[in-house]
Amino acid sequence: MLFQKPYPNNLDLAGENTRINNFIIDFFISFTLGFSAAKAIELIDYNEWLPFIAFMLVRFVYYFVPEMNNGKTIGKMITKSRVVDINGNQPSGPKLIKRTLLRFISLLLTFISDENVAFHDQFSKTYVVNDR
Repeated sequence: MLFQKPYPNNLDLAGENTRINNFIIDFFISFTLGFSAAKAIELIDYNEWLPFIAFMLVRFVYYFVPEMNNGKTIGKMITKSRVVDINGNQPSGPKLIKRTLLRFISLLLTFISDENVAFHDQFSKTYVVNDR
């Protein structure tokens, strides 16, 4: 089965507004950091692919490192939410790598299910929960 169902009842899943706020905050920050890195590299040595690679790498690191450390990006800290696995624990490195890569190819707002679980969460078997 591609997506895990039923969704765990014991997790306090973050609501749609929290997920949207996370997306807006984290997208703005990661995009700004990634764009700045790409422009800096472009100024040093113009290469057709290097600025794009820097942009994506910075954005990947922005999401992966804090979620690996404590389950929270800046957006999740502000909205008091975090990423967990099905048992409510810190997700493994491979799950977070999958989650982070999938966020770049999924449209977060399009793939939120009725249970407020985005595509990249469904596929990586992670959840965003309230952390209050």
